[in-house]
Amino acid sequence: MFEWNNFFNKIRGERVLVIGDIMLDRYLYGKVDRISPEAPVPVVALQKEEEKLGGAANVALNLKALGCEVDLIGSVGRDVSGEKLKQLLPEKGISADYLVEIKHRKTTVKSRVIGGSQHLLRVDSEELGALANEESQIVFNHYQRCVEEKEIGLVLLQDYDKGLFTNSLLKAILNFNQDSGIFTSVDPKKSDLCAYSPCQLLKPNWKEFQAHFGTTAWSPDRDLLIAKCSALRSSCPVDRMLITLSEHGVFYLDANEHVLTPTQSREIVDVCGAGDAVFAIASLAAKFGLNADQIGKLSNIAGGLVCQHLGVVAVELSEMRQELAEQSSN
Repeated sequence: MFEWNNFFNKIRGERVLVIGDIMLDRYLYGKVDRISPEAPVPVVALQKEEEKLGGAANVALNLKALGCEVDLIGSVGRDVSGEKLKQLLPEKGISADYLVEIKHRKTTVKSRVIGGSQHLLRVDSEELGALANEESQIVFNHYQRCVEEKEIGLVLLQDYDKGLFTNSLLKAILNFNQDSGIFTSVDPKKSDLCAYSPCQLLKPNWKEFQAHFGTTAWSPDRDLLIAKCSALRSSCPVDRMLITLSEHGVFYLDANEHVLTPTQSREIVDVCGAGDAVFAIASLAAKFGLNADQIGKLSNIAGGLVCQHLGVVAVELSEMRQELAEQSSN
């Protein structure tokens, strides 16, 4: 029987770098007991406000919760929200030393209105234009300095299509990592998944995977997944693929094996942040050589645990251990 504790002990203290679109998640919690007389919408009596790490920062938070030492690179605006992110990161034990502050660009903020236990509304404040060439160069300079100073062995690229990953920056990072022998995992957003190669792990969701092939009509059938993943890997250098399939589970494939791991029945409260948790644990599992069944199991557990909580949360190591122990005893 596989010793999960050995794996968790190995990843403790692992130096990991996350680069991607950083966001501030703002939550407005309140009570709903009437409908507005001005429009057929609920009136939320505000009770509490909360700000959390979002986007690539939430991926970093998940890695930290699993015991890793984490650095984060991305751009923030020279604004109140950017300052809040720079405050929250060190409070959570994540280095903010390599963030790039851009004066004319506002920080991405997602504000969610929660009435009771129901997610009622989300308001996004963001700029989606690509970074200028000189800004991309600054980001890459920070990236290169961080990798060399911290002796990084695992890099996670988290793309939310908010403008950070220009084609030139993406290629510069991927080529640098290949030349340096750095294990690279990618959570993509571009429709051309080959834009993220070469990499060691590519983790699209089902919608993103279909978009690469120009369709939205497929069902996640095992034979189709095998054929299409193999076709993609033959056209661009990607060592491993993990496709998240929502309620259908996850599919993992590499050169030697594949597995479709179905979800386990559990109460779903909120799916926000599930993909970040899956990306974090799957990247570590792949880097440390776990097999397809083990990667699929860890991914499903991580995503499922997040879905049991309201709002974006990081999966705690204690939760992972408990769930694995319960599954092993059944």
